[in-house]
Amino acid sequence: MATSNRERVDAGVQLLQAGLLPFVDAAMSAQAPGGQDWVAMLEARDTSKNGTAHKYSRQDPRFLLKVVTEEWRVFGKSLSRAEQSFASELRETGNRLAHNEPFGADDTYRALDTMERLLSAVDATAEADAVRKLRRD
Repeated sequence: MATSNRERVDAGVQLLQAGLLPFVDAAMSAQAPGGQDWVAMLEARDTSKNGTAHKYSRQDPRFLLKVVTEEWRVFGKSLSRAEQSFASELRETGNRLAHNEPFGADDTYRALDTMERLLSAVDATAEADAVRKLRRD
């Protein structure tokens, strides 16, 4: 049975999470004062700021992309503006996937190409190679 575009994008997003996690975790852990859990720190900050409880997970690729785009001061030295914009674009891809929107061939190619580029930028070589294979198939 042929793999659908949505299945390809979903598989790419899972690879994106696996490749981004070590990069985001290392950068954010270095910024957390006193060895605090950076996820809990962001939950507390966002809960205080927005007045509603927030629960985040390192396993959520959309959360990792949000961190890369919203904590730009942390990632500004390791990712160029163009590479940071890949994360912004992929946040929209994640939203489309979560809301069951369709993915045409061009959208799928674009999403997978952008994932590959961001993964390459964070030195997630194995995941970038796996996404490249999804894109070429």
